[in-house]
Amino acid sequence: CALVTGVQTCALPIYYVVALDEKNNEVRVGSEQDLFSAEIKAHDVTWTETAREETFRAYGKIRYAAQAAPCTVYPAGNEMKVVFDKPQRAVTAGQALVLYEDDRVLGGGTIT
Repeated sequence: CALVTGVQTCALPIYYVVALDEKNNEVRVGSEQDLFSAEIKAHDVTWTETAREETFRAYGKIRYAAQAAPCTVYPAGNEMKVVFDKPQRAVTAGQALVLYEDDRVLGGGTIT
């Protein structure tokens, strides 16, 4: 607790939902730092041109309003692993991951 302008306040820690485990009926919470992930996986991958099989560099977006961020993409058939240069905030299962090269969409998948 602290005394602020004559009023005593108690600041409680802030927790965020970081994972849902439906199988075990659990909600996992953590700090804001726990919201950041550099590595994500996606399934139901589709490509706008030829399917990619080799590792490549691209820009990835994890939601519509997010800025595209540099990443390395590791395709694996209908799945892929993406490692961002800088961790991304609030990566959410079920959201779309879209990969870009400049303004051209390369493909994407559903975040797992």
